[in-house]
Amino acid sequence: MKKQILSIVLIIVLMILFIPFGVVNAEDIPVADVTVYTWSDLQNEITNATSSKVIKLGSDIVAPDPTNNSSISVAAGKDITIDLNGCVLDRGLISNDGTSTPHAHGSVIEVAGTLTIIDSNPNAEHKGTLTENGYFW
Repeated sequence: MKKQILSIVLIIVLMILFIPFGVVNAEDIPVADVTVYTWSDLQNEITNATSSKVIKLGSDIVAPDPTNNSSISVAAGKDITIDLNGCVLDRGLISNDGTSTPHAHGSVIEVAGTLTIIDSNPNAEHKGTLTENGYFW
């Protein structure tokens, strides 16, 4: 009887060890199709994508005119992955000292298709501001 209980416990322990966990390995990060360095290049790559596309940021990217409705758009039917690569995608809605208020049309990215955001350099420091409505700017 003790051997049967021990066998059952051992089987349960082995089953638990084989349960997959959501760990992302370096080989799980998709290879970028293109690297962009400007807001307009990012939008152009998304607009011109004919199938799924992985776009890597090559540096911090700030929108050229935050008062204009210049949010990045992912249209219906697009399947886009943006790899932050340790960089920041900044619409420029709040000043660096955090004292100004968000501008109208405050979206950074408007998504009608499919968007996945990853970071192949997660140890890089990312800064942002949390506003009163809980949005991350």
